[in-house]
Amino acid sequence: MIIDRVEVETINSFSKLELLKEVYGLISILPIL
Repeated sequence: MIIDRVEVETINSFSKLELLKEVYGLISILPIL
């Protein structure tokens, strides 16, 4: 059970990191456009 919880938290933090990367990517692209 503990392992499953850790996996879920890891996936959640990873998806948040990916979301931040996409947001930063959009922010860096917008000034160029």
